[in-house]
Amino acid sequence: MKLPEPGTNVEIITRNRTYSGVLMERPELSGDKFLVIKLDNGYNIGIDIKKIREIRTIGKVKREEFKPKEHKRDKNKRNVSIM
Repeated sequence: MKLPEPGTNVEIITRNRTYSGVLMERPELSGDKFLVIKLDNGYNIGIDIKKIREIRTIGKVKREEFKPKEHKRDKNKRNVSIM
């Protein structure tokens, strides 16, 4: 079974139920036994590949690029270190 790329919105149909979410990168320790998807409620779940009947691709998720905020420094204040 050919798997979609991580970051793809998928619907996974198993013997018992259907899951929909975003396909995540495979954890290194799980090997090829499980797929991980992020559900719409934010939880991640692992699904045994042996129980998967079908994987439908719904679409690709757009990744938002992280843009750090620019902080203005006040020269009248001391520097503070946060540990």
